[in-house]
Amino acid sequence: MIERVLRWSAIAIAAAALVDPTVPLSGRVRPRVAVVSAAGAASNAARDRLAESVQRDFEVVDGAVDGVAAMVFIGKRYPEITVPFGVPVSTVTLAAPARRHVGVAAIRAPARVPPHTAVPLEIDLDAAGASGATSNVSVSSGGVEVGRLSHTWHGDRERWHASLEVVPVGDPPFAIRARLDPVPGEPVAPDHDAAVLVDAAAKPLRVVAYEPRPSWAATFVRRALESDARFAVASVTDVSRGIDVRSGDGLSLAGAVAADAADVVVAGGLDRLSAADVRLLDRFMRERGGSVVLLPDGLAGAGPIRDLLPVRPPSEAFTDTHAPLTMAASLPRIDASEILTFNETAPEARVLARAADSNAPVIVVLPRGDGRLMFSGALDAWRSRAEKGVAFDRFWQAAIAGLALDTPPLVDVTLAPALPAAGDRVHVSVRVRGDAADAVSATVDDGEVVRLWPTAAAGAFTGTFTAPPRRGVHVLEVVAADGKRTTGRGRFVVGADATSIAPAAPLALLAASRGGIDVDADHLAALERHLRATIVPDRAWLRYRLMRSPWWLVLFAACLSGEWWLRRRRGRR
Repeated sequence: MIERVLRWSAIAIAAAALVDPTVPLSGRVRPRVAVVSAAGAASNAARDRLAESVQRDFEVVDGAVDGVAAMVFIGKRYPEITVPFGVPVSTVTLAAPARRHVGVAAIRAPARVPPHTAVPLEIDLDAAGASGATSNVSVSSGGVEVGRLSHTWHGDRERWHASLEVVPVGDPPFAIRARLDPVPGEPVAPDHDAAVLVDAAAKPLRVVAYEPRPSWAATFVRRALESDARFAVASVTDVSRGIDVRSGDGLSLAGAVAADAADVVVAGGLDRLSAADVRLLDRFMRERGGSVVLLPDGLAGAGPIRDLLPVRPPSEAFTDTHAPLTMAASLPRIDASEILTFNETAPEARVLARAADSNAPVIVVLPRGDGRLMFSGALDAWRSRAEKGVAFDRFWQAAIAGLALDTPPLVDVTLAPALPAAGDRVHVSVRVRGDAADAVSATVDDGEVVRLWPTAAAGAFTGTFTAPPRRGVHVLEVVAADGKRTTGRGRFVVGADATSIAPAAPLALLAASRGGIDVDADHLAALERHLRATIVPDRAWLRYRLMRSPWWLVLFAACLSGEWWLRRRRGRR
């Protein structure tokens, strides 16, 4: 009996090997990361070190190609290459020859702001060999100086991040220009001038406050937003089983998300959030690009809400009295005596407030897909909202306005440069969110037709056109063929007294504008950690050929050897 089992097992293995069947199994697919390196031994060496370090987690390909999860540029200056829309880009800046130089690495501002609103502006300066020197930056709008910054350098290689709010002058769109004065001994360089274009928002900032049970924290944040004319606030509060109180447009959370009636969702009473609520919020951030603000009033590590926290749940801490938190630059002060602190945060997290004693993060903003997640560990900050020096309302108005301004429209149109000269080539990137669009059409000033081509990413299109000769404001209107004819538009200014950062700008600008990080060749480990933290491995149905495993050959030989040994033992050949 054993002989027959061994014999037929060997025959079955041989027959299966001849057929060589395939079996579909769900497996992890290594995301593709494109690496573009400049010519030279230093860039090639950095590329090889990076590829060797991440090859177990990512498939590294050369060149700017579509269908990649991220891109890495290695070089010294901003590349003259078109980057696929929606792909995060990190950079490895190779050391330039030692000389005294300070330049504008990045200038950032929201694409659009509500009327009568100051524009939050961020400027990054890079310095080399400028220790002891002082740099002065003047910010202007409409030819009028609206801000000034200065910084004294203390290291040979240093980056300085500055934040300020400026009041735009003139009619929208506003060209906000930053001009850097050369330090002593430095010639004038192209990266001493940079500008950004800010348009006016067509509608107020839309916020939905959702409370599956009444929450003091969410209630006072909602009241702070309702007192600000920039916000259109709708709220849903479940006060009892089957009974809820609504204000604003009266939509439920699911209805507001489905109708694209929210830029930001403020959620309280987190212990009552259902699994369906959490999935809805997660999809709102990842796919729609919206922002969610979580306002716990206790530990938030249990229940479905834990699926929204990308790091370990925070720990709780108490103080005897309300104490000021250490706020990020330009944010008003809030106090709290009961706080949740994070022992660790993701590398790309933005910390808005820290505990004064331990410096641990308390209020953080984390990227979530195309959107953002804000978690507030200041549990009882609302209790001290009326104390002297505390600006509870202004803090939440500023923080949530920043999140709302970062929420893209359904048809997001990006133009580069947004401040071209007549005859310049303007690159167009369009991202259609929500229902997938098979095609989009675009026209400049209701005249010239711009051809847009689909990319490998769903709902993403790119194209180019020539800036018209007429000076002034022009409009590129895009219509998505998604069954609803959803429209979007981008405005650009020809011949403005400001220039966008030209291709001669530092390479770090590319990472700053495309959601990546910039490192030097000696700190590739930080880039590796960033890639692993931000790129989620894909899962797909893979076709495995099971019979090609060498273990089948071992089993086949064992069956034949066992059958032969049993036959010889019984005296049979």
